Amino acid sequence: MIKAIFFDIGGVLAIENRSKQYDDLSNIMNFNLNEFQNIRNDKVKLFSEGKISERMYLNIFAKHFNLDINKLRYEWVRLAKKNYRINKKVENTIKKLGKNYILGTLTNIIPLHHNVRKLDDPYKYFKINLLSFEQGLSKPDINFYKLITKISKLKPEEIIFVDDYEYYLEPAKKLGMKTILFTDNKDLVNSLRKLGVKI
Repeated sequence: MIKAIFFDIGGVLAIENRSKQYDDLSNIMNFNLNEFQNIRNDKVKLFSEGKISERMYLNIFAKHFNLDINKLRYEWVRLAKKNYRINKKVENTIKKLGKNYILGTLTNIIPLHHNVRKLDDPYKYFKINLLSFEQGLSKPDINFYKLITKISKLKPEEIIFVDDYEYYLEPAKKLGMKTILFTDNKDLVNSLRKLGVKI
């Protein structure tokens, strides 16, 4: 019997167009997007797990591209806000689920983007919020997923994990959780019902 449902946030409840955000940022700040993405891919895990500070993270890009760090931060946040919105259909589904199930999040997020998300507070619907930079862990590290059962005090088979990336579902499957690959709200509702969830 399902007792809890845990969600990724970005790409599920929150629509965050990072590609557009970084493309616009590269045009405004006049740096090479491919170089930026290579550096970001190399360093983002440290920031998303709280291993380096915001200033240290931004300074990596500022030094490499000879940018003003304060302008970089301003434009980064401004464009993150511009390319962010809540998926209202998923939000309504989550509201309904909250009446009968424990709801939680498991999400990789850097503090810069977390602060943007908090403007609409997508976390308010969840009893348990597991954020990578607060826990010092990130997906797909199986130890991050183990926090779900530890904190909820539930068995893996009593939990569903929803994410929009297949490879982020694999550790949850290994632990014995039910999983749903998110594509859209209609499919989410159908998949939840197939698993015996009441909506």
